[in-house]
Amino acid sequence: RELTIELTAQAKEFVIERGYDPVYGARPLKRYLQKHVETLAAKIILQDGVRAGNTIVIDVSEHQDRLIAYVEGFVNIWGPCKKGVGGLSCAFF
Repeated sequence: RELTIELTAQAKEFVIERGYDPVYGARPLKRYLQKHVETLAAKIILQDGVRAGNTIVIDVSEHQDRLIAYVEGFVNIWGPCKKGVGGLSCAFF
């Protein structure tokens, strides 16, 4: 599918703070992205929540304690959601 994954500025900071380790360099960051960002995107894709050309947005929850994902401009119906820019966003991880 032709999809785009976009991280908000807050999500980028969240990932950097939790994934970077000065001792091991970028390897932990890569693993963090795979485990958290790719997993969120995969869950939306597997639930058939996206169409060709959609953008999956990765953001930080209201409590700043986890990553959330939503399809830009699409109202999600999976689980606890909060109102966000472009629709509703659902916490998956």
